[in-house]
Amino acid sequence: MLDTPRLIPAPLAKLIGHLPQWPHSAALSAALNVFVLPKMDAETRRRLANRPLAFQVQDAGIDCRLCLASIGFLPAARRRPPARSAAPFRTAAPRPRSRRSAW
Repeated sequence: MLDTPRLIPAPLAKLIGHLPQWPHSAALSAALNVFVLPKMDAETRRRLANRPLAFQVQDAGIDCRLCLASIGFLPAARRRPPARSAAPFRTAAPRPRSRRSAW
């Protein structure tokens, strides 16, 4: 792997990683709603609808979780971990959950 310089020092990134991630997710959701959603075609919206998406900035310790709802991108809770890809800029889709009876 190519060793690139870190833009944020590791101790600061570790501290940021321990902070609540919801504000980052809310800011990213707002930006995507303004700049990306108006340009997104219907097929892409359909494929992303109601799927948790994860965006990680590893240098900064930021882990944003979003979901595309009918009203636009919204911050997502961490109830279901999204599937992860190996790309540096990660997006994710949900894994099928088994529905077991509570009985």
